[in-house]
Order: sequence, then structure tokens, then C-alpha cells
Amino acid sequence: MNKCLLIVDDDASVISVLKYAFDNKGYDIITAEDGEAAYKVIKEEKPDVIILDVLMPKKDGFTLLKELRSESELKDTPIIIASAVYRNYSIIQKTIKELGATDYFTKPFDLKRLVERVLQLCPVEREQEEEEEPVLNKKVSRYLFSDNVPDSYEFKIIPACKVIAGFFMKKRTGVLLVSSKSIVKKIALLEGVPLQASSNIASEWLGRMLVRDNVITHEQYKETLGIMTRSNKKHGAVLIDNNLLTPHDLYKYLQKQLYEKIVNTFTWTNGAYTFTTKIKIKDTTQKHINPLVLVYNGIKNKVGIDFIKAELDEIKPDSVFEIKNINALLEATVFSGRELRFIRSFNGNTKLSDIIEQSKLGDDAYSLLYTLLLVNSFDLVDPYSHSIKEMSKASRYTVKKSEHLSPYDLKIIKRITKLYDNLSKLSYYELLGIKRDADSSDIKKSYFKLAKEFHPDKFSEGKFEEVRERASKIFAEVAKAYQTISNDGLRKEYDESFFDKEKNTQLQKANEIVAAEMQFQKGSVYLNSKDYVKALDAFTWSIKLNPDEAEYHLYYAITIFKDPKIDPVEARVEAKEILERVISMNPNLDLAHYYLASIHKLEKKPDLAKKHFHKAYTLNPKNYEAERELRLMSMRKEKEQKGFFKSLFK
Repeated sequence: MNKCLLIVDDDASVISVLKYAFDNKGYDIITAEDGEAAYKVIKEEKPDVIILDVLMPKKDGFTLLKELRSESELKDTPIIIASAVYRNYSIIQKTIKELGATDYFTKPFDLKRLVERVLQLCPVEREQEEEEEPVLNKKVSRYLFSDNVPDSYEFKIIPACKVIAGFFMKKRTGVLLVSSKSIVKKIALLEGVPLQASSNIASEWLGRMLVRDNVITHEQYKETLGIMTRSNKKHGAVLIDNNLLTPHDLYKYLQKQLYEKIVNTFTWTNGAYTFTTKIKIKDTTQKHINPLVLVYNGIKNKVGIDFIKAELDEIKPDSVFEIKNINALLEATVFSGRELRFIRSFNGNTKLSDIIEQSKLGDDAYSLLYTLLLVNSFDLVDPYSHSIKEMSKASRYTVKKSEHLSPYDLKIIKRITKLYDNLSKLSYYELLGIKRDADSSDIKKSYFKLAKEFHPDKFSEGKFEEVRERASKIFAEVAKAYQTISNDGLRKEYDESFFDKEKNTQLQKANEIVAAEMQFQKGSVYLNSKDYVKALDAFTWSIKLNPDEAEYHLYYAITIFKDPKIDPVEARVEAKEILERVISMNPNLDLAHYYLASIHKLEKKPDLAKKHFHKAYTLNPKNYEAERELRLMSMRKEKEQKGFFKSLFK
């Protein structure tokens, strides 16, 4: 029987990495996103081992750990803290001793070491793992014409080069998390363009790369690494400070580092990826990289030619393609003269086999053709009518002729097509063909039947070319349904989310309101300490999470008005517009009237300024700044009147 592992973390990407890392290790994995939810799960599921984050909403990890250790039935349960709160060794050891944590891993943690520690604390029987293949040189996927790359999948089905190309085509913004055994990388995408990437592989660190390229020596690397640790600066900044790199050189090598971190994943045959939009992406404008160049060079330099030829093998040699948007394509990237001639060969008149034969690119012709297919740079020309066909329907015209289909084969294809078309509409119970009160025996029986029916290996023959990808997606969804419904905790969560959407929506809204308030409190602290950048970011999030709260908009406007780095005229215009909107949302906020009055004062509109200062003081008699402004305006008016009467008697 499998052991139960509970992962508690409010970062969805961390949960995804850990779930993948412990996949097939012999654990039933359950998760929670905050301390309160974790406590309920622990009481219900009685996990055998727990991985616990510290900084979480509702209840932090330290508080939860204290509560768990105070209960006799949980005092011996292995609990591993995984957090970035403390890094000092003595403090970590003190935390373990005083709070009762079994172990402490600092983020970013060594995934392999964490897995080994969990296995040591809570041993399970598991099968021997296969070693990862060093190079992607054999066929694993032939879905050139799929409409969408899913947000999560395995690389043995969808290779990394296709994932990057697919997200580029769809202009996706978010964080792509890729992992394989102990390797973890995060790639930030802004409208499909890679901006930055983090990696836990030492060989991909900037300093290591510069030593490898003979830009700096080992001694210089060691020395600057020490300075970086002591000064808490980034390595690039230290290298510039010590005249080992110019800012231009740093930009160039950061781009190269970003490229290498991404294309090195093109060799992975094991592992998986997941994409999240929950993490905010900021345009750093520093390390932009052309996705098309990245995909092409990565395929050319990293992906085995046998794999590429196997991918392209499904296309008929007499297919006729026409390159589309050629000017945009040529402007967006840099190709050699031979590569440009190859691209222009796809003129809508020449067969694919002739273009390949006449090309002088050698094996690079296959790499470039594969890249252009992945980024949908072709229109397909029907050789009979010479009309343009959609690439998403290209298999009808390009795929080699299927074997003769029997009535049984046609029945299978019809079932796959019908089920695929309704996949998004079916509940997990409907997909598995079971009732909502089905027991574990019925669930397992149904799952094995469907898994056998839709396993991708069954559809590798040419006659099922048209529906193979659909069968693979059905198989993945069936597996997901089984994993969810067969776990009591996950099943309960699913039932609540799927069958009681209104309740789930209300719960989500409540969570967002709490999160918005937390961001607002954080922003208020930053504002008081005059850290306007962080304050603005926090108030932006509070507005995003709860846009109906006028006070959040108010403090956003105040931050803009006070920030000395923002042009004063632009700040007044934007703040004034927001404050007027705030007052229309909630006219009883005295600070909204006070700051609007302050802007009117700067605009030399004394009547409007006085009106809003007076309103602010009326709403809050303790608004002494508004009271002071009113007193000064009154004194100024009296002085002006005295001067006027005095002039009459001269």
C-alpha cells in the first residue's frame, strides 16, 4: 500500500514540481495551499510525511507546525520545512529544535536531495527508475498539426522545442515550469517571448559560462563569487564593478545564458512541464530573445536528425507548401543566404521532395523545415484545386495514405472523435462511465478498461494517423479523472468545484478578498517607508484581486501622487482621474477629498480646493491637514480683504 505525502505550499509552480518529482515513487500525493486547509486535510487523511512551506495565507507554516506537534497522534509524523525564510545554519537548527521540524530545506532546494530525504524518512517499495536518455534522437511525437499545446504534459509526448514554439505562437504570458528528475527551471514568457529563466544547474550559472568561454579566469570567478555573497549583489553587477565586464558585454552574455537554459531542455526525453499565469511577469527589457531563432538554433544544435526526420516522415513528399507572411518572417529573424533561398523555395508550386533535394543546407534543411512547421509558417496548397487549406487540417492532404480501414477501425475512429469533441463538457464521472456514488472497485475497473482502450501505443499505426493525438488527450484526461476520483480528498474537492460552482465561486471570491487585504496592508507599510515601487505593486495586486474596494484605488492614487520619480504633471492628471472615480465609488473617504483638494490647489483652483478640504474635514474632524489648509485659506482671504479695504482709503 502506498504511503501518503502531503505538500503544503501557496505557490502552484512549487506544488507542480514536487508532484512530478515524487511521481512513481510510491506515494499518494495530496496538496493544500494554506495552513488552515492543510490542517483539515491532515486530520482527515493522516499523511505519513509532510513537506511544509512557511509563508502562506491564513495560517503560516510555523504556526501550523506548532499546532501539529502539540497533538499526540502527530508528534512523530515527519515534517520537512521547505522555505526561503531562513538561510543561516544556526537559525535553521534552532528552528528545527524549538518547533519540532524533522528537517529544513531552503528554497531554491536541491530537488533530488529532498526526494532522497523523504524516502529516507518514509520508505516505500518502488520500481527501479530508468536512466534519462542524454540526447533526443528517436521519435517520440509526430503531432505537427495540433491546434494547441496543453498547459501541462510530459516531454516524451510533446518535446520542449514544440512547447516553446507553441506558446510563442499563442503569445502566452506566464511562467513555464520544466522539470526532469532533480533539474528544475522556470522560464518567464511575455506574449510568447522568453524574458528570463532560472535554473538549479550550476553549469548554467553566469560565472561558470564565462569561465567556460575564457572571458574570466577561475580565480576571478571565485573572487567575484565571494564579493557577490558578501555584498548581496547580483554576479553581473559585481563583474561590472570589478571591470571584468562592460554593461554591453553583460547584456550579451545574459542573452546567451537565457538561450542555453532553454535549448538545453530540447534534449530531454523524460520530465514534464506545466504553465501558470498566476505569477506576474514584468518586462525587464534586458534579455529579450527571438523565439523563432531560439527554436531553430536549438533544434539544429540539440535535437537529433533521426528524430526530426521521423517527425517529418508523416508528410507526403509531393506536398506543396507556400510560405506565408514572408516579409514579417524575414524581418523577425536572421537567416543565412542559403536559408533564405530555402524559405523562398516554398512558393506554392514546388513539391516538398524537390525543395529538400535542391537545398544546399544538408541536414539543416530538415531542421529549418521542422521549425517552420512548428511555428505555422506555411499555407498548404491543394495540388488539385491550387486553393489554400488551413494547416490545422493539413493531415488530410499531407499525411501518407492510410491502410485500408475495416468497419471495426471506422467504429473506433468514430468513438474517439465523438468522445474528444465532448471531452470538455463531461464530468470525471461521465468520462469514466460511473455513478457519483461508485466505490473504489468500480472506479478502478472502469479506468483500466478505458486506459486499455485509449492507450496511445494502440494508435501508432498509419491507419489511425488522423485520431492518434485525440486518443492521447483522451487517455491523459482519463488518467487525470481516475487519480482525482480514486482519492477521497481530491474527489471531495472536485465534487465541490464541479457540482457546486456557485459555492466554489463564493469561496474563491472570499479568498481573493482576503488576499487583496493582505496586499493592501503590505502596500501601506511600503508607502509609509517611502518605497513607492513596492507600494504601487502591492496596491495594483489588491485592486486586481478586489477591484470593487474604493480604498485600494485611493491608495494607488496617493502613491502615484507622492512618488518623486513620476513626472509631477502626469502624476497629478492620473491621480486626479482616479480620485474622482474613488469618490464616485465611495464619497465618504476623507483622504480622497483631501488629495483631490491638494491637486486643485496645485492647479490654482482655490474654490474647488476649499470645497474638498472642507468635505475631508467634515468627514473626519481628525484630518488635521485638511483643517490646517482651511485655516490657511481663511487667513489668506482675510489678508487679501484687509489689503483691499486699505487700498480704498489711500
